[in-house]
Amino acid sequence: MEIAFVTTELSPFVKVGGLADVSAALPKALRTLGHAVTIVVPRFPALEAQGLLLARRLTPLKFNLGERVFEATVFDGRLASQVDLVVVDVPGLFDRPGIYGERGEDYPDNAVRFAALSRAAAELVRERAAAGRPLDVVHCNDWPTALVPAYLRALAADTRLLMSTRTVLTIHNVAHQGVFAKELLPSVGLGWDAFRVDGIEFYGGINLLKMGIATADAVTTVSPAYAREIQTPELGARLDGVLRERGEDVLMLAHHTLTRLAAGQGVATPHLTRAAQAALLTYGFPGNVRELENILERALTLCAGDEIDVADLQLRDEVDAPETQRVEHGSPLGTQLEEIERDAIVKALEQSRYNKTAAAKRLGITFRALRYRIKKLGIE
Repeated sequence: MEIAFVTTELSPFVKVGGLADVSAALPKALRTLGHAVTIVVPRFPALEAQGLLLARRLTPLKFNLGERVFEATVFDGRLASQVDLVVVDVPGLFDRPGIYGERGEDYPDNAVRFAALSRAAAELVRERAAAGRPLDVVHCNDWPTALVPAYLRALAADTRLLMSTRTVLTIHNVAHQGVFAKELLPSVGLGWDAFRVDGIEFYGGINLLKMGIATADAVTTVSPAYAREIQTPELGARLDGVLRERGEDVLMLAHHTLTRLAAGQGVATPHLTRAAQAALLTYGFPGNVRELENILERALTLCAGDEIDVADLQLRDEVDAPETQRVEHGSPLGTQLEEIERDAIVKALEQSRYNKTAAAKRLGITFRALRYRIKKLGIE
């Protein structure tokens, strides 16, 4: 597949949180699996300050957001991982000391800054489609790039080949949503017809992440636990209802990674789907990227052979139970996957000197979830 990965952070050049690490590791992993991935990122000063070489395209990228006309300069580069890079420069928007703000304060024009990035990314995707080479997937990350799906839907009216391109929005932290005053709606290039309950409207203002959730073809999170948590009133940051409406469209990123790995190894799809659910929901969380790859590869090994019967993958349907859709205890797959989970937790505890709070952070799960798994697995 040909994939565009739109992000605002990229390790080791531009980093505020975990998104930077994901933006470096996931495209690299996808390239290893045979996919063509291009990262689209703003031209922050740190990119070239750390020695990244970029080649400027001769033709600028022009687009409108409302009545304002933008002209972006586009640069091409390549990371050490051999993943292609497209850097978008809009004068006055990204040539600043901070990424989202400075001294604890967000930049007041963040809505326009990241709407411009999203629209530029959408225009780049449109150009590919107009040339007869549409992308398969555009992968957006968090609120700063959440308007890309909406822009692509609008552009598809004039560029029909765009209709074959699918969009994915990954939520890394639902607490950060890109909420602004409704008066800014025209400045991000959307009409007032988008200002509705099932659109960008959010308690009288506009919410860019909410718009992405409503318009993306699929919404993903970074772990099964987080996918469940953000659909609850306690942890959904007032977007739980919107996320619940997407239902099964709220997927786990790890599940898709497993699917891609399986496709390369010829594992049958029906068998894989159930094994993927069992593996990921038994494991409960991804650790770092390398650990995630290990669990997925091991799960494939377990479910690829005849020695693991599909009957061993019976999944429960108890919606409210903490073990929803877990593989049955005592089955061959369940036993082996729990051994993997136990090893990962013990390793994290050792590396954190048995500080459970630090171990939970290392594993990417909540303290409560870690405590539950420690008790469930009988870890001393």
